[in-house]
Amino acid sequence: MSARVPDLVVIEEEDERGAASSADAAIMADDGDGEDLPAGLTEKDGAYSFALTRPVKLVYKSATKGDRVEVIDALPIRRLTGGDMRAMMTSGRSDGGLLLLELAVMMPELQARKVLDKLDAADLMRAMGVIGFLSGGSRPTGR
Repeated sequence: MSARVPDLVVIEEEDERGAASSADAAIMADDGDGEDLPAGLTEKDGAYSFALTRPVKLVYKSATKGDRVEVIDALPIRRLTGGDMRAMMTSGRSDGGLLLLELAVMMPELQARKVLDKLDAADLMRAMGVIGFLSGGSRPTGR
């Protein structure tokens, strides 16, 4: 099964005369699992990926191998655990939300910090919303 981006559904509203208006309202379609995913977040077999609107470029310098460029256009993200929450609460850092994002991004710690430091502010704010979603912001499914 390939990663699925949530569908956008265009809703045409009728005006008072009963004619369809050109005002479009876009909503995220339910992907069938009882849970709507935030924009940019996809899930496959329990693994999440968050697409960036502005990719981040990292340059790795090596005296022996030359420079290597890596473009990050999506963040692999996992659900948070109680241990992650404890780490945030006991870290003494004033940027607890950013620490949670660092912990959720499935990259080596230093790489995750570099990527997050270079994220466009709009992508960072959307990513923080995803962390909220993955740490309990989703509605219960009743299963």
